[in-house]
Amino acid sequence: MIFLGILILALTLFAFLHFIADGILAPSEQMLVRLKLLHATEEAEELLERSSGPNRQHALRVRSSYQNLINDMPRFNLWTFAAFKHKFDTDERFRKEAIARVQEFDSCGDEELIEMRRRVVRYGDKILLWNTIGWGIYIVPVAVCMAAFSKIQNGIKAIITLPPSKLDEIQRNFA
Repeated sequence: MIFLGILILALTLFAFLHFIADGILAPSEQMLVRLKLLHATEEAEELLERSSGPNRQHALRVRSSYQNLINDMPRFNLWTFAAFKHKFDTDERFRKEAIARVQEFDSCGDEELIEMRRRVVRYGDKILLWNTIGWGIYIVPVAVCMAAFSKIQNGIKAIITLPPSKLDEIQRNFA
C-alpha cells in the first residue's frame, strides 16, 4: 500500500514538473528563440544583399536555414531527430546529399557566414531542448533505472560465477 502511495506521489510530481517545463518555461524560451531567429533572419537578409559570387549561395543557404528553423519550430523535437537519423542511416542517397550540403557550406571562407551558421545551430539546439524537456522529465528517470539495472545485471553475472566458498567469504567480510 505504501508503494502505491509513493507511486502516485511520484507521478503527481512528474506531472507537475511536466506542466511547469512544458506549459510555462518552454513557451517563454521558444518565444525568445523565435524573436532572436527573426532578428538573425534580418541580419542574413542584409548579408545576402551585400554578398556576391559563391558567398551569395552560402548566404542564401544561411537565410533559408533560419527561415526553415522558424517555420519548423513546433516539429523540431526528438521524434523528428530520430526520424532524420533513421533516414540518414538507411538511405545512402539521402546521406550523400546531406553530407554534400554540409561540406559545401564548410568550404565557405566568409567568417561572418560561418558565425551565422554556428548561431543557427545553437538556436536549433535550444529549440530541440525546449521542445522535448517536458518528456525528458519522464524519460530521464527511466534511463537512470535502466542504467542501474544494467549494472545490477553485470553484478549478478559476476556473482553467479563465484564458487560458493568465495561468496561465503565475501558475505562474512561484509558483515
